[in-house]
Amino acid sequence: MHKIITVVFSMLLLFCCSSKEETSINQTYVFEDVYTFKLKETIAFPLDSVSPYYSRCVQYFEDKTDSTTYFVRQNEQKNSLYFYDYATKKLKRVLTLPEEGAKGVGMIEGFYIHTLDSIFLPSTNTQALYLVNGKGDILQKYRYNRQSTKDIVQVLFAPQTMALVNNKLYCPTPPRGKDRNTTITEVLDLKTKKWTSYTTMPKSYDKGFFGSPTFYLSLRTYNPHTQRFVLSFPIDNYVYEYDLKKQINSHYAGSKYLKDVRPMASSKIWATFQDRHTFYRKSPSYGEIVYDQYRKMYYRIAEKPIPDEYINDKDVLKKETKNYVIVILDEKLKKVGEFVPPVYTYGTIITPVKEGILISNFKKSRENKNEENVYYDLFEVVENKK
Repeated sequence: MHKIITVVFSMLLLFCCSSKEETSINQTYVFEDVYTFKLKETIAFPLDSVSPYYSRCVQYFEDKTDSTTYFVRQNEQKNSLYFYDYATKKLKRVLTLPEEGAKGVGMIEGFYIHTLDSIFLPSTNTQALYLVNGKGDILQKYRYNRQSTKDIVQVLFAPQTMALVNNKLYCPTPPRGKDRNTTITEVLDLKTKKWTSYTTMPKSYDKGFFGSPTFYLSLRTYNPHTQRFVLSFPIDNYVYEYDLKKQINSHYAGSKYLKDVRPMASSKIWATFQDRHTFYRKSPSYGEIVYDQYRKMYYRIAEKPIPDEYINDKDVLKKETKNYVIVILDEKLKKVGEFVPPVYTYGTIITPVKEGILISNFKKSRENKNEENVYYDLFEVVENKK
């Protein structure tokens, strides 16, 4: 089971302010290139001796009970959550979650903090979602909706993908079907403890077979003001707006730096894992999309293909890293700019905070020989100058 989880997660790895015309994947699109990102400052959070600088799941939230704004990071190696006081950047406490025993929650795959005493933890190896309090005591265990004893359900928690609305928890999941009419959202009714499923893939998947499972993942964000999800699919130039039940709109959100995402074959073929992974690395793709409630904007990751000369490079960073740009969308999901970060520098997890937008600076964290801190760069959204 651990190997299954590891494979799935391993796959989950400035212009003038004027109207610009770009040749996109499917059309010629005119957009107002109004906004970009500007570096404001670098922030450091202390690490202990057992914490890596990389964390797949983080959460920024304001707790009303103790008037503290927290920045929480997951230590996957230790099955732990690290709670930092965002104002002081000091570590306040560590919540270590046992995998087995009376308080066992399995190996957690992300987390979602509703309050300090309502923390949701998904675990594939136990096929259950747990609700724990601030001490790690299990308040509820929700077994996954398995269709057979061989069926493996995986719920993936990541920043801003979760929504708890009217006592229903909306959870993203990898596709569970053989075609695009598949499940990519599991909904847990906290009152009845029952699961339901919904959401289908867009018609763009009818173009052919895309090989890598990563191409079939849906990345999403939730807008609490509209109570709508916005889904980003790796092969698609558009993003898709959903209410809590169905798709209602689509919006162009492509990058002028990406060419057409072409299928591996016109129909499903047999291919080795290495062939599928190589195809993914050599292809453009889209990644996470994040809603910024403080500035009422969306940010979408657009990943450039790895150049052919780096595909077999000895440097793992070069042969596995897709450098990316950030597509900036306004509250109505209209494209208003793009930001090009320096290459081989940042992770793809974007965290909006009151003061700006946090992005992990992997380069600075790697170069920190003492490994005493993890570094994040704080950006602000600014208007492009004429």
